Amino acid sequence: MIREPYRNGRAAGKNRQKKAGVAVIFVGEDLDVLLELCDRIMVIGSGKITGMVDGRTATKEQIGLLMTKTDGGETHE
Repeated sequence: MIREPYRNGRAAGKNRQKKAGVAVIFVGEDLDVLLELCDRIMVIGSGKITGMVDGRTATKEQIGLLMTKTDGGETHE
C-alpha cells in the first residue's frame, strides 16, 4: 500500500508493476495522480464508501461529486 505524499519519480515504478499485474492500493488526495495510476477509484467520505469509478474514464468532477455525497445520496453544497 502506498500513501501520499507521492513523488513523481515513483510513478514510473508503479506503472511497471501495474503492467506486470501487481495489485497496488494507493491512498491519496491528488486527483491527477489517482487518475494517472488507478484502474479503479474508490471514494470514501465521512467514513463510508460513497462510490467507485473506472479510473480510465472517470473525471475530476465525478470524483468530486462522490467526495461530497451524503448518506441520503445528495451532495453537500
